[in-house]
Amino acid sequence: MTANEALLAEGIPERRIMVTGNTVIDAVMKVVAQVHDFTEAALRRIVFDSSFKSLLVTAHMRESLGASQESICYALRDLLTNRQDLHLVFPVRLNPKVRKTVWSILGDVERAYLADPLDSINSVHLINCVDLI
Repeated sequence: MTANEALLAEGIPERRIMVTGNTVIDAVMKVVAQVHDFTEAALRRIVFDSSFKSLLVTAHMRESLGASQESICYALRDLLTNRQDLHLVFPVRLNPKVRKTVWSILGDVERAYLADPLDSINSVHLINCVDLI
């Protein structure tokens, strides 16, 4: 049942119903339609084209801190070592424990682009550019 049908079923007169769409999706689509240059320096170094696949990763949940986060980072490092056609994009949270782990394991890995946390517009454009999240 659509929202319009649900309102009609509740007895709302059709003349009082205006279907506007999904405001979140509408906002995202508006942002994606804009020409955008990344403001984060790490992202400006990436060439998003068909010669590389790009993987966007975040791993900052409290449940992931410590050994779990280290395992994630080592797995990502191994993935980059074994897949020469892969770029990793990793916006790293400001939590000192997260930053220490991620930067110590991935900081010097070729094709690992570690960035500071992204604002909404950069995030939407990055999501639009990558192949896998």
